[in-house]
Amino acid sequence: MTEDDQIERDARRQANIERRKLLVQKRQEAERRAVVDKLIQQQEHSKSVRADDNRRDEREDVERKRDRILLRSNGVIMSFRPSSINVPVAWPRENPPEIRQCAVCAMPSKYACRKSLKRVCSLRCYKAVEQA
Repeated sequence: MTEDDQIERDARRQANIERRKLLVQKRQEAERRAVVDKLIQQQEHSKSVRADDNRRDEREDVERKRDRILLRSNGVIMSFRPSSINVPVAWPRENPPEIRQCAVCAMPSKYACRKSLKRVCSLRCYKAVEQA
C-alpha cells in the first residue's frame, strides 16, 4: 500500500465518521421534536379537560344556587325548585292507626280469636273468649 492509498482510506473513514455523526444528530433532533410535540399535545388536552371541568362546575354552582323550598314531614326532607311549587306547603297528617282493644280486659290487643274474630291481648283472654 502506498502512502496515497493510505491517505485516501483515512479520508473515507473520516467522511463515514462524519456521516454517522450527522445521522445520529438528526435522529436525536427528530426524537426531541417528537417529545416536544407530545408534551404540547398533552398540555392542550389537559387545558381542554380543565376547561370542561370548569364549565361543568359553573353549571352545577348555578343549579345549587337556585332557591329551593324545604318541606319536612315525618323526618323526610324534600326540596323543590321554585318552578314546581304546585305542591301543598302543609302536608295533611294521617290519623294514627286505631288502637284495638281486648274484648275481655280493654288492654291493647295484638291477637284475634280464630272463631269469633274478637280481639284479645293474651292467652288468658283468648281462653276466656273461647269459653264464652
